[in-house]
Amino acid sequence: MSDQISTSFNPTALLMVKSEIDNSIQQIATLISSLVEDQQVPFGLDDALIQLNQCSKVLYLINQETLGKTIEYSAEAIQQVLQTPNNIKTSEIHLISNALLSVKRYIEFSCLEEKNVPVFLLDQLNQLEHHLKHPITQETAGLETKLSNYPQIDIQVDSVEKSAYTHQLYKICLKQLLLHKTTGINKVALIAVAQQLTTLSVGTPSELYWKFVFEAFNHIEQNFFTASRLRTFIQIEKNIDEFFTAFHTFEPTKTEFANIIRICLGQSSTVAEKLSSQLQYQVISDETLNTLQDKLRAPDYDTITTVAQLLSDEIITVRQEIEFNYKTMDAERFENLQKHLVDIRNTLAVLNLTSIAQTVTTHLDKLQNLEQLHNELATQELMQSLNQALNELGLYIRKNTPNLLQRPVINKNIALDRLDNAYITLAQELKELVESSANQLTDYQAQQDISLLETLPHALEEMAGAALFLFNSPTIYQAFTHCAHFMENALQNTALLSEANIKTILSVCASVDISLEEINNKQPIMFEMFDVALRNSQELQHAA
Repeated sequence: MSDQISTSFNPTALLMVKSEIDNSIQQIATLISSLVEDQQVPFGLDDALIQLNQCSKVLYLINQETLGKTIEYSAEAIQQVLQTPNNIKTSEIHLISNALLSVKRYIEFSCLEEKNVPVFLLDQLNQLEHHLKHPITQETAGLETKLSNYPQIDIQVDSVEKSAYTHQLYKICLKQLLLHKTTGINKVALIAVAQQLTTLSVGTPSELYWKFVFEAFNHIEQNFFTASRLRTFIQIEKNIDEFFTAFHTFEPTKTEFANIIRICLGQSSTVAEKLSSQLQYQVISDETLNTLQDKLRAPDYDTITTVAQLLSDEIITVRQEIEFNYKTMDAERFENLQKHLVDIRNTLAVLNLTSIAQTVTTHLDKLQNLEQLHNELATQELMQSLNQALNELGLYIRKNTPNLLQRPVINKNIALDRLDNAYITLAQELKELVESSANQLTDYQAQQDISLLETLPHALEEMAGAALFLFNSPTIYQAFTHCAHFMENALQNTALLSEANIKTILSVCASVDISLEEINNKQPIMFEMFDVALRNSQELQHAA
């Protein structure tokens, strides 16, 4: 696995195949459940595996090698399970399920954060490789190609007196690392171990290696720990044993050297900067990896949208109850209202929307009895806070939607729920206009009657404005405007349209129709189509 060279990337290609991969994984999950329950191969599993392998090939094509390999090996592991459907091991099913779930979640994370971090999949991939007896993919595969000459960096290490307990002390430290316990005392012990090793290795083939080990230990608290990284620390223990057996001849392998350099590269230090400069090799820092991993473990998009929608429905119901019944509400309904408001407040807090949750709490404190509810000013303030909560939920969903799938917000003073409704309505109207305009052109093509197109210029102008609002693209606006002007001239001169003219206008309409479908299918809009539409519409202008 080549290391990540950039902290960000364009997820357009991944977004385009995301829904297909999600559907394939969901289908496999359903069929595997049937396989486990019935102890026989369910109908359709063979076809589902073919589709899963096709997803793997597509991911390879868009340079998502780690994703592709994880899906490929998951499919291979399923094939192994199918050889003995009457003797299914739970551990194998867990391995496959976890791998595919990791793929699904990683793709969503990668598209949302616009980050390419294949190391997040490495543990799952390595487990599949171990199960299938394939070579283990190394995090440092790309780095090793840079190590034709080892980097020469001056790392100052204080000399110490020789100790007989160096190896034993490291074993104790290693146990703590494997338990993910990196205390201050543990760090001091690790540094002491590294000082012993660097002092003893002066003038030996392994001197530079042990200096990098010292540097890695010196910033151990910054490390991003994975199973593959922990294997590096286990290998260090083995190397210590070999080093003490043969001081003057021991030399680490190129892979072992690359592994320790990779750990140093991820740390925030002067040595890391010098390494990156010498090797011309950029990586995401371990500090950033730890932050990104928290985001990877956050709820997925479906969970977020489902919870937000349910909460929005609850808020709207409560708001309407207050708006229409606050003057006539009895004690029982008031108590029920308070309970719903508390539930709303608590859910907002769980979603980490603390500011609006606190606002709702403030108004709850003012509603201790029916008389307070009858206060029109207090009621209006409460309803306003519920409206704010709805808008915050809209922002929350938007924050968890990939940038390429977000609708543009030009006027930030418009509430997002109203803006979303406007987008939905306008998209429906635009699609109807596109279809009716295409039908007009088709009818004209059959009858060659220019009067059939009398309303087309106005429709094209309406489509221009709607497309500008929906896609925030001056390009498609200009394309429709060119078409509208061309049609106005044609009608004024009662000129017949050529076959090429009709196809050009239809192609402009088609670019919008396809984009509307992409929005519905949660696909990124291919704005290049609008560029083509504009170029074609400019030819109409020349023809006019």
